[in-house]
Amino acid sequence: EPLSRSALVGLLHDAQGNPVVNYAMNYTDVDQSAPYGEALRWASSEHIISGYGDGRVGPGDAVTREQMAVMIWRWAGSPMLMDYPGLSNYSDVEEISRFAQPALAWAHQRGLFPTSGRLGPKDTVFQAEAEAILTALQEQTPKAT
Repeated sequence: EPLSRSALVGLLHDAQGNPVVNYAMNYTDVDQSAPYGEALRWASSEHIISGYGDGRVGPGDAVTREQMAVMIWRWAGSPMLMDYPGLSNYSDVEEISRFAQPALAWAHQRGLFPTSGRLGPKDTVFQAEAEAILTALQEQTPKAT
């Protein structure tokens, strides 16, 4: 099943211990009383997720590999890499959005996204894949923040 943006945020929120925050969200497409409302509020306050720039965050939209990479990279503290050429070997490297390049490089270096000749930055992430990636990340850095 494709993973939605709100479901990914929910997984990260759960992994963080379900913190409650006092943060005003102004997304036009979020019902703040929805089951995912608090997770989105937390993720927004931590700058893990941001909207599309038009007032929407797309809670029901399927999350792409590059979007997931960005969210987990931010969740892990946005670690920077020094000159990582590892992505240049993939046929679809040019498809990576500029905003996602450091996050995908970090995720690739850590072996979080399985690849088979292509990165698939615009491909949809599925529930089982997301859970495996988050498990691997937590095993690598048990106290990711």
